[in-house]
Amino acid sequence: MKKFISVFSAVLLSAISFAQEIDSTVAEQVRINTDLGVGQNFLVDETKIKFMGVISDSRCPKQVTCIWPGEAKVLLGIELNGEYFQKEVVISGGGAELALSEVLQMQITGLTPYPETAKGIAPEEYCLSFVAVLPQ
Repeated sequence: MKKFISVFSAVLLSAISFAQEIDSTVAEQVRINTDLGVGQNFLVDETKIKFMGVISDSRCPKQVTCIWPGEAKVLLGIELNGEYFQKEVVISGGGAELALSEVLQMQITGLTPYPETAKGIAPEEYCLSFVAVLPQ
C-alpha cells in the first residue's frame, strides 16, 4: 500500500508540474475575440485580415437530418510583412485554425448565420467569428 501511495504521489506531482507549464504558456498569450462582416478588416500586430466573403456553404441546414454536417469555405485577404495574399479556409465541425506567421495564429470559431431550409443567405449577411492568438 505504501508503494502505491508513493507512486500515486509521484504521478500526481508530475501532473501538477505539467499543468503549471501549460498554464504559464497560456498566460503568455494574448487572445483577441473578433467578429468581421464581409468586407471588414481586422488589424493586429501589423497584420491586416480582411473577410472577403464565403466561397461555398454546404453546412447542414437547421431542421434537417444530414449524414454529413457539411462545411463552409471562406476567403481571407491577408497583408503580412508588406506582402498581400488570399487564403481559402475550410470551416467544418468546431471551426478551423490558421497559422498566419510564427507568432500569430487564428482560430475561426464560427460563421453566421447558420443555414435554414426555407431561407437563403445573402452574401453580405455573413459574419466570421475568430480568435487571434499572439504572444504577449
